[in-house]
Amino acid sequence: MTPLERVLSRLQGVKQEANGSFTALCPVHESPPEGHRPSLNVREAPDGKALLTCRSKGCTAQQIVTTVGLSMADLFPEKRPPARTPAGVAGEPLRETGRWQIRALDGHVVAVHVRVEPGKNGRDKDCLWYRADGTTPGLDGTKLADLPLYGSEHLATFKRVEPVFLVEGEKCADALLWLGFQAVGTVTGARSFPSSKVLETLHGLRVTPWPDADEPGRQHMARIAEQLQGIAAEVRLIVPPAGVKAGWDVADLVAEHPGAVDEAREAVLKLLAAAKGPHRPYVLASTIKPRRMIWLRWLPRGTLSILAGNGGLGKSCLLIDLAAELSRSGIPSLLVTGEDNAETIVVPRLLAAGANLHLVALWRDPLVLPDDLAALAKAITDLKAGFVAIDPMSAFLASGIDSHKAASLRQVLSPLTRLAEDLDCTMAVLGHLNKGGGYEAAQRVAGSEALVNAARHALLVAPDPEDPTRNILSVFKSNVTVADRIVPLAYRIEESRVEADGESDPLRVPRIVWLGEAPEVDRKTLLKASDPEEESVGAKRRRAAVEALQKAPGRELDRPSLREAVCKVVADTSEDTCQKLLAALRREGVIEGDGRSGPIRLKPSETAGSEPEPGNRASPGGESDTRNRNSPYRENSDSESVPAPAVGPHEAVPEGPEKTVAEPAADEPDYGDLPIQEPTR
Repeated sequence: MTPLERVLSRLQGVKQEANGSFTALCPVHESPPEGHRPSLNVREAPDGKALLTCRSKGCTAQQIVTTVGLSMADLFPEKRPPARTPAGVAGEPLRETGRWQIRALDGHVVAVHVRVEPGKNGRDKDCLWYRADGTTPGLDGTKLADLPLYGSEHLATFKRVEPVFLVEGEKCADALLWLGFQAVGTVTGARSFPSSKVLETLHGLRVTPWPDADEPGRQHMARIAEQLQGIAAEVRLIVPPAGVKAGWDVADLVAEHPGAVDEAREAVLKLLAAAKGPHRPYVLASTIKPRRMIWLRWLPRGTLSILAGNGGLGKSCLLIDLAAELSRSGIPSLLVTGEDNAETIVVPRLLAAGANLHLVALWRDPLVLPDDLAALAKAITDLKAGFVAIDPMSAFLASGIDSHKAASLRQVLSPLTRLAEDLDCTMAVLGHLNKGGGYEAAQRVAGSEALVNAARHALLVAPDPEDPTRNILSVFKSNVTVADRIVPLAYRIEESRVEADGESDPLRVPRIVWLGEAPEVDRKTLLKASDPEEESVGAKRRRAAVEALQKAPGRELDRPSLREAVCKVVADTSEDTCQKLLAALRREGVIEGDGRSGPIRLKPSETAGSEPEPGNRASPGGESDTRNRNSPYRENSDSESVPAPAVGPHEAVPEGPEKTVAEPAADEPDYGDLPIQEPTR
């Protein structure tokens, strides 16, 4: 049994990838497996040893093998007599000491590199090149400089926030990969250099060249470091420690710590901390690849958004609904709540929304912003959270932060925005509206306008001015798209019943029911409707209809008479609007009859102006499957409006100007069939 087979036999959730490696559940932190996505990468090195990389929490090879009942020795092949090749100079036998496949970005083999010892003419080694079949000598005219970097097939899985070591040769790259680091290797030898096209594959990464401890090695990596300026996001050069032998490299470092993986990792991290490079407080635009924005339902990914509105409209329920839907697609969320109790409010609402509770975490420690940003970042990283909700923002501000002063509030908002960008997660904070203030939404959000201005995307929730039985979610400011192109979404809040252990009766909790798009709604009208000091047009129509029925003989009217009474209060009430009003009143149980086959009657319990409180508009039916709702999202189809599918297709995001289709990175959540394009008109 090979080391690879030995390890795979002890793991759960094993799946072979297109590049020949395997993914599996990490036995250290993904057991039991419920609620986890495989994050352990397992591959076979050219010399036969098994390479283990935990791409979620960085669990070491020692921890992994110990957990499954193996030892570090089990990762290495059994020692066998070296393979012999035809005799070399002076009859000394040649032996193959290494064979590596050089693969392109898509994983297909471009060439095979073989190392034999001893070399000809007194050399200690020779490196031979073969075509992709591994048997035909030569490269068929391909220049060494144009060969891909060794390990290029793994670049798409690398985390951009972590360093990528660039070393000389395949053996050194394997050593770093075995220790759990991100690494690729040059294949040109120290006296040649990869072409600019090859180095372009490192675009936007934080590259750390590691030279061999000799003059050719230093010149090799120094030249490459110069070429990477304007390509890599950051370049820092490893300086080999003083006193090491000539030619010392990372493979020698690993050999100095036999079987001690943690010690070898620590030695690498010390060299990384001392790496030198010009520190620049800026980054060249040429190092940043344009990419399309990914959307998680109605929020853009990798940025800070604000959700504002008056109380009672279900803002917290909206965030819980989003977290629940993401959890069903395998995307973890972190909810930071300052007002709602977890046992009586948050968890019951998650259950009502159909959440996978294994993928929703609730913050339980005290949180003070900006003091605890590091703790928040660590939690997001540990959870691999794709969505973070802070509800409300004001509950977590440090005592020295004045929410009414822009300069003070930006001490929190700017780091939060950067945190969302660096960790590529969707972050949403809740805000409330002030009374009055006109139609400028930024001026209506409680506290400073800086809260809205710092957010890259801002949404408003308000009652529908034309239909008091539903609410509207609308974008009023966006730096990631054109706000006017995003269609408002209608929803209502229904009562749901949730079974709970130890409770004799089901818990009655609210949940969101999406009603589809509402393109006819105007944002300024929404702001007016959200002002509690001003009665909305819809509320006026409702009150007029109820009062007219109360005053009518027998508390009933025909359809034309009722519309005439409503028009006396709101003149521009069309027949279509009247029909919607009557339908809404019937859903609420206020009236019976449609005015076509008989009169419209007011039910005995109704009194004038008895409009239900916003956010408490329970539908009599109550129960419906949360997974069969109208989706608040749809794919962008040029500029035409199209119906929103319940779940949109998965589509890969191009990393450059050309559109490419690729599998999701191993260290990222699999966004599966969630729509990723903006919901434009």
